[in-house]
Amino acid sequence: MIDDRVRFGVYSGPQHATFEGCAELWRRIEASGNICPLTPLENHFRDLAGQSSYGEGFVTHYLGSIIYPVGLTRGTQFLIMGVLIVVNLVGYALVIRKRHGAG
Repeated sequence: MIDDRVRFGVYSGPQHATFEGCAELWRRIEASGNICPLTPLENHFRDLAGQSSYGEGFVTHYLGSIIYPVGLTRGTQFLIMGVLIVVNLVGYALVIRKRHGAG
């Protein structure tokens, strides 16, 4: 059986804090509608190497057709984000309830 900590990503320690911090930063960048701040840096080095650069963000450039299918609107993106937040909160609540109920 899969441990609840694995299923819902509930960990403690420095690795967890680093992962959650990066995930939160990415959520904020996505919600703002801006490109990843590393994209201009990548484009700079691509230019120096004689390769063509791109205007959109890294994820959009490489995974855009998978993550952002044709017809996906900003409203739908926020709806999906809301569903994911609710699922995550329910998962955390179940793990916390199980932890406190066992102790």
